[in-house]
Amino acid sequence: MDKGKAIRIIERQLQIINNLKSNDSEFKQWKLDTETAIKNIFGKESEQLQSFKAITYKYRERYIKKIPNNNFTTDIYGYSSSPYRETTATRTVEDLESGLENAKILLQSLIKEIKEYWNESIDNNDSLDKLNNIEKIELICNQFHQVARQMRSRYDDRPTLEVNDEYDVQDLFHSLLILYFDDIRREESNPSYAGSNSRSDFLLKPEKTIIEIKKTRRGLNDKKLGEELSLDIQKYQSHPDCQTLVCFVYDPEVRINNSRGLERDLEQVTEKIDVKVFIRPQ
Repeated sequence: MDKGKAIRIIERQLQIINNLKSNDSEFKQWKLDTETAIKNIFGKESEQLQSFKAITYKYRERYIKKIPNNNFTTDIYGYSSSPYRETTATRTVEDLESGLENAKILLQSLIKEIKEYWNESIDNNDSLDKLNNIEKIELICNQFHQVARQMRSRYDDRPTLEVNDEYDVQDLFHSLLILYFDDIRREESNPSYAGSNSRSDFLLKPEKTIIEIKKTRRGLNDKKLGEELSLDIQKYQSHPDCQTLVCFVYDPEVRINNSRGLERDLEQVTEKIDVKVFIRPQ
C-alpha cells in the first residue's frame, strides 16, 4: 500500500477515538474498521494486528460480596452472629476509556513505524523499472527490517527464517536482490590487501557493484564499525569489478548512536570508487 495512504487511514481512525465516549454502535464500528485497516496495511498475520486485537475495553474488578449467613444464631446472652458473611468476588467492568487510550498509543506507534521504516511511495510516472541500480539496492535496505519482521509471523506458527546473525542477513538480502538482478555472485574473492585475501558478500558483475553486509552486535560500536567499513572501502579500491561499493548494516537493536553521521563520513573516505552506506533501521 502507498505510504501516504497508509498514514492517512490510521490517522483517520486515531482522530475518531476522541469522539467515542460510550460502548455503543459507533465504538463497535470503529473497532471493526480499525482492525480491517491494520490487516490490509500490515497483513492478517502481522504482529501489529495481533497487538490491536489484544487490547481490552473491560477488566475484572474484585469486590466484597455479602451473602446470607446460614449459621445465624443467638446465644443465651442475647448476642447474635451476623446474618451475613463476606467473601471476595469478581465482576466484569466496562473500561472503554482505558482501552481507547491503549489503542491511541498503538496507532500512534504504527504511524511512526510507517514514517520511519517504509520506503517513500513511487509516483505513477516513475515505476520500479525506472529506478537505477543503486536506488533498487537502497529500496531493499530500507524495507529489509520490515521484511525480516514480517517473516516471523507465519500461519500456524510454522518455522521461518530468524535473522539472528550476519549469515541470516546475507541469506535474506540475497533473496531480495533476486527481485532486481539476474547475475548475483556470492563470496567473490578479492585482491590481496594488507597482506591477506578477503571475500565480498555479493558481486553484481554487470553493474560493477559490490555489496558488503554487516549486522551489529554487542561490542560493535560506532567507532569499531567505522574502522571495519573504512578498511573494506580501502581494499575495494583495487578490485577490477568495483565501481560502486554498497555497505548495508543491519542494526535492529539500534546500537549505532549516530548512524547518519557515520554514513556521511564513510561515503567521503575515497574518490576512487562510489561508496554508499545504509545503516537500517534508523
